[in-house]
Amino acid sequence: MPEEKTQPSTSSRRGLDWINFLAADVQSGVGPYLTIFLTAHGWIASWLGVALAASAAASALVQIPAGWAVDRLACKRGLIVGAGAVIAVSCLVTVWWPDFWPVIFAQAALGVAAAILMPAIAATTLGLVGPKAMASRTSRNETLNHAGSFLTALIAGTIGQMFGLDWIFYLVCAAAIGSAVATSAIRSNEIDQDMASGGAADGAKMPLDKLFHRPALLLFLCTIFLFQCGNGGMLSLASRELAVVHPKQETWLLTACILGAQASMTGVAWLVGRGLHKGYGRRTILLSALLFVPLRGILFAWATYGDGINGITIVAIQMLDGFATGALSVVSTVMAADITRGTGRFNFTIGMVALTIAAGSAGSNVIGGFVTQHWGVPYAFLVLAAIAVLGIGTVSGMAETRPEENEAAQKSAA
Repeated sequence: MPEEKTQPSTSSRRGLDWINFLAADVQSGVGPYLTIFLTAHGWIASWLGVALAASAAASALVQIPAGWAVDRLACKRGLIVGAGAVIAVSCLVTVWWPDFWPVIFAQAALGVAAAILMPAIAATTLGLVGPKAMASRTSRNETLNHAGSFLTALIAGTIGQMFGLDWIFYLVCAAAIGSAVATSAIRSNEIDQDMASGGAADGAKMPLDKLFHRPALLLFLCTIFLFQCGNGGMLSLASRELAVVHPKQETWLLTACILGAQASMTGVAWLVGRGLHKGYGRRTILLSALLFVPLRGILFAWATYGDGINGITIVAIQMLDGFATGALSVVSTVMAADITRGTGRFNFTIGMVALTIAAGSAGSNVIGGFVTQHWGVPYAFLVLAAIAVLGIGTVSGMAETRPEENEAAQKSAA
């Protein structure tokens, strides 16, 4: 590995802060409102499905190539700026030309940009602070990101209700531009390019076949898939029930769900950082995050059983998503850095994690929809909860990835 870095300058640290605060999850910021916006412009259900699928499919297709490119390219800041510009243009196209093909191409471009943005920010972080400070810095990144998402959702819900849904897209556009501008505060000479890819000092890359023969990586990806397969479809199922039972209130209730989850994610991301700093294991935190998913599924099944579905109850249960996803957002990046240390494949693995999350989310929605159609929503929540329980089993088979414990294990084996 390259030598550990000294602390980056205040300018670079503040620039990274603003990038993470403004680069709030694009899909969470726009996605929940996109369906409502396009429906208001006369889109039929089949067109809506294609629009939503365009972003998800484009993002999934480029996740691994994006990670590979970030590992190879030295222009980490340029990738962040380019992704922010594409996201801004995509939002404007969607608002100004809400016809089928312009929206499909805009959503596909947005998916590609979002896929590039995640590993580019992770690589810049690792290249600036180094492996030893990665856990605490990732916690700060995610805390700021969730705080930004909370503020974006709060403003979006307010201006969308008062001035129209168009302004939600302008808001995300402005945040994307701001994130790109904040990149100029990061000093490029402070980003260690070898360290940014998790590589050795000579820049060597581990062959991909050897990378995929690492049991720790395979178990890690399997756990992420089961987590997301259990968790990913729950909000859409709950949102549909809210729209049916509480018509004309679904925008406010959906905003409340997002705000509650983002508020809890912000606090949890900060707490996870404190826990990692105090020496708590990565596997312990991942296991704790997984435990909230079956609990949330069981509570959703209880809340949606029968005709009287209480909107406040759904919002309160949705806050549990913040505990699970907030912890996962930090520990997944930290564990990927641990597992790939010295391989030069950190950002490639981040792309694999993102693709696994997308696949799990797609599977969750398919399974949830199928079970709902045949047996009802409460049973769909119970099935998704059962899938998450399988993820708890895979975590139990994982070894701790914290570097100190890995080194001790290697010494005892020798």
